[in-house]
Amino acid sequence: MLARLPALTRILFRSFFSLVAAFTLLRGLFFLMHGHSAHELSFGLVSRAFLAGFQFDIGAAGLLLLPWSLFGLVPVSGARGVRLRVVLVGLIAITGAAALLLTVGDLMYYGHAAKRISYEPLVLGTSSSRLAIMAFEERPILLPLLIIASLAATLIWWRKQRSITRENEELTTGRRVAFAAIGLLAAGVLFVCARGGTFGRLKTGDAYFSNERVANHAALNSFYSFFRALRDDRTIYEFMPEREAIATVRSLVGLPGEEYRAGPYPLVRRPKDDGDSKLSDVVLILTESLSAETMGCFGNPLGASTFLDGLAAESALFTRFFSSGSRSSHGVFASLFSIPAQLGGPVMHSTLIMNRFRSLPAILREHGYETTFVYGGVYEFTNAEGVLRHAGFERIIGEPGPNHPAEPHEWGYHDEPMLARLRDELARPRERPRLTVFFTQSLHGRKIPEHYLTAELKAKYPKKMTGDKYYRLLHYTDDCLRKFFEGARQLPTHDDTIYVLASDHSNHKNPNLFEDYHIPCMIHAPGRVEPARYDTVGGQLDILPTVLGLLGIETEIAAFGRDLLAAAKRGDEGQAFLTFGDSIGWAEGTSLQQVFTDGAPSKLYDFVADPDLEVDLAKSHPDDVSRIDRSAKAFLQLSRQLLVDDRVYGDDVPAALANTDGRDD
Repeated sequence: MLARLPALTRILFRSFFSLVAAFTLLRGLFFLMHGHSAHELSFGLVSRAFLAGFQFDIGAAGLLLLPWSLFGLVPVSGARGVRLRVVLVGLIAITGAAALLLTVGDLMYYGHAAKRISYEPLVLGTSSSRLAIMAFEERPILLPLLIIASLAATLIWWRKQRSITRENEELTTGRRVAFAAIGLLAAGVLFVCARGGTFGRLKTGDAYFSNERVANHAALNSFYSFFRALRDDRTIYEFMPEREAIATVRSLVGLPGEEYRAGPYPLVRRPKDDGDSKLSDVVLILTESLSAETMGCFGNPLGASTFLDGLAAESALFTRFFSSGSRSSHGVFASLFSIPAQLGGPVMHSTLIMNRFRSLPAILREHGYETTFVYGGVYEFTNAEGVLRHAGFERIIGEPGPNHPAEPHEWGYHDEPMLARLRDELARPRERPRLTVFFTQSLHGRKIPEHYLTAELKAKYPKKMTGDKYYRLLHYTDDCLRKFFEGARQLPTHDDTIYVLASDHSNHKNPNLFEDYHIPCMIHAPGRVEPARYDTVGGQLDILPTVLGLLGIETEIAAFGRDLLAAAKRGDEGQAFLTFGDSIGWAEGTSLQQVFTDGAPSKLYDFVADPDLEVDLAKSHPDDVSRIDRSAKAFLQLSRQLLVDDRVYGDDVPAALANTDGRDD
């Protein structure tokens, strides 16, 4: 029977089932490589992941083959038909191989990000070679084998199509009509597969069938997630009327006494400060890949962060602080601009970054501050240099300098020489107050400096221990920060400096949504900020207004965050908006909710009583779920709309206020 079908249809039929089989095999490999990250996996849970994943594999295969099915709508015979099929088989082989290689890359990437690939292939740019080298270093045998196997499987499939490709179909008028009808039917079937079924569109939330995140992620298909990200990048969300979204966001970020500017910029407001302005120096340290759960001050017993733990005891420590997204470009953007991370590609990688913003360095520069950014890593990776210039940084430092000679590794310079350079920068004579942002780098790597890898450190974190490399690097970065502060405390400006320490994102070693986004944040300013532990929920969006509140600067801001220290002192429960890659989230009080933008049901957890997020409370708390859904969706909708319309901030309207709805090396 199959032999009577058009050759093009038979090629599509074979291709479809070959792709689904390959995706299924790679899902099994996903479990072998990352199953250990799950809290608990059972045979039933794995089976359900394969069953749920089957529909995503069918959808991905449909998406891959649907464009080529259009060839079958205009049947041709003879030599022209042979040439057409040769081209078709070649195109299917190329796209199929690309999808398999994307999935292989995703298998390597998941260990670093605890998420399936989405926008990442679009923004690799000049850093793709560095990523490839790092992946080969981590999996020197497995990665080449998987690449060879993917290409070999594609070649074998291509060779097996040769007999069909060379068939000489002589078509009469009647057979042309029949073949065109069959081609139309094949295209329709692939369209239904790509859509996810006849009764409803396939949703990302359909993969979240359990409370075990690793199993849920296993169900997803890399190509499907990538295709979804292409759509997310262009999506304008309309969950509610814009007026309602504005009112919702204002009610969440507003503090007593704030006044909103009339006009097209709905978040531009002027906080009221009760104290006098004191333009102290500000040092913001963003620590690469630092998870709260790896630190002693959050209960970790391994002793890798002894200095930071001691510093936390002398600081205002926020115990429920969250990263805005999963990558450095999310964290840096949210911390400096107070704009939420977006679904799809990061704003730092898009043309939207050239919009008008009210960034922290720009505001402080207006008030007479020197602004400097220090980072020993690869600036090209996050499009950082141009972004930082646009943000308002006057000086960008990327090397340790002649006083601290050091050789770079693949991802840049280690933290010790760069923190020494930071200390030198703070020791420079100054005529103006300074904002200095330092972004650590070493925790992003995989190798500790040779001179630091002592026998004692090896014994403390042996290779057989889970996360040994990370804890060694954390021990190193913690020690580098200790040396920096020892030097900084000797400077005459130290007592007049506000230090804010946070992280860009977690280390992604625990795919649990709470621990994967839970990061430290502390404010160290002896004599100015009393040591305390605050349970008020906050996030990177709050850094900008909190710093301005500490400085007593009364000026316009356009922020999705608020003064977290002021909120904590009032006993507010706080909130944080999160981007999970394939969904969004909202934290408040002890609640963490995962919200799907495609209509799938939300999931609600109590991250204090249930830190492993094993019990979904959504069905028993429908009112809370509905309210939190509205808050999270309002943040996403309004931030995307203001970014697309360039309405985050502008000075082209009257400033009247009304309560209305060069890089240096």
